[in-house]
Amino acid sequence: PDTAQELSEFVEVGQLGEILSWCWVSQPRAAHPLDKPFAWAMIRQDGADVPMIHCVAAADESRLSTGARVRAVWVDEPRGFITDIRYFEP
Repeated sequence: PDTAQELSEFVEVGQLGEILSWCWVSQPRAAHPLDKPFAWAMIRQDGADVPMIHCVAAADESRLSTGARVRAVWVDEPRGFITDIRYFEP
């Protein structure tokens, strides 16, 4: 960030991660990634230094908590975008 130099190194992170914080969406809107209740969460994947925001598919709100472990569920044909992760699940 100090030099604005382009980043070129990729670091592989794990398929599992930890929820650092989250909020439940009980009534998803058309623009949301899932059409059933879900959570937005800050997830720090194993091996990562910083968390990312993504959705967590859970049967209900009681399945989630700060510190809960989740795993990535991938789309069938990844294209190199954040949306290649369909969602995380407990």
